[in-house]
Amino acid sequence: MRNLRTLAQWLVLAPLLIAGLATFARGTDKLGGSASEGSGASHAATSIRHRWQSAPERFDELQAAMRVARKQGNWHSYLIEAGQLKQFLNAAPDSLLELARAQVHVGNQRAALDELATYVRMGQASAAMENLHEFDRLRQAPAFKSVRANLLENRRPLAQSSLAFQLADPRLLPEDIDYDEPGKRFFITSILGDKIVSTTGDRHLVEFARSPDHWPMMALKIDSGRHLLWATEVAMQGFAAVNPSDRGRSAILCYDLQTGKLLRRVEGRVRAVWATWR
Repeated sequence: MRNLRTLAQWLVLAPLLIAGLATFARGTDKLGGSASEGSGASHAATSIRHRWQSAPERFDELQAAMRVARKQGNWHSYLIEAGQLKQFLNAAPDSLLELARAQVHVGNQRAALDELATYVRMGQASAAMENLHEFDRLRQAPAFKSVRANLLENRRPLAQSSLAFQLADPRLLPEDIDYDEPGKRFFITSILGDKIVSTTGDRHLVEFARSPDHWPMMALKIDSGRHLLWATEVAMQGFAAVNPSDRGRSAILCYDLQTGKLLRRVEGRVRAVWATWR
């Protein structure tokens, strides 16, 4: 079985290695080979490396490259790395700010404004848009007026809810909530408690289930029709109860809605990545 697994891995990797080596050979066959041929070999090697990188490794690599480019004032390189970061993070809001910053420094004000406009359309409202000195010229542009209007709208508090009940335990630190209509119960995940609790709304909490790995409990969804409760547990950094070797791991949990029995646990294949805007 081990030999078969090794053979399967080689069959997947071999075409990539052959393609990369062939490209490299074409680029270095002659000492006077063109720069484009050499760059083709470099691109092939980079593609192979990225294919086998973990998500945290790829994220750290992009962040490091951006820091170097920024320190050197190489904003064209920063723009390339910021674009790759946006793609890697599936256009997460903070990645748009990084790309807007890069576009400003290469003189592409229109593209920078487009990134900021997309950012505020996502409901975001970062103080960097009004305070970062690199965005000074953008804030003076006529097109920024609509961006600022959306930014201010995103900051406006919405009050369209009414109080249902209060949780008496401040140590619970709830994350998500869902309601089981047939059972007339609210279910709440706890980050600090590593558990799920339920209540009928009378302030009395009943422990429904605990995280099997003692990780913070996050998302929650009830499937009343199948009598199931789905939740997630994440080994988040910054929590003393989480073993450092587990940080970044996460799993989807399936419980019996009536008994709280854990029916299934599915762990993610890739560790979580945390991105922050600086």
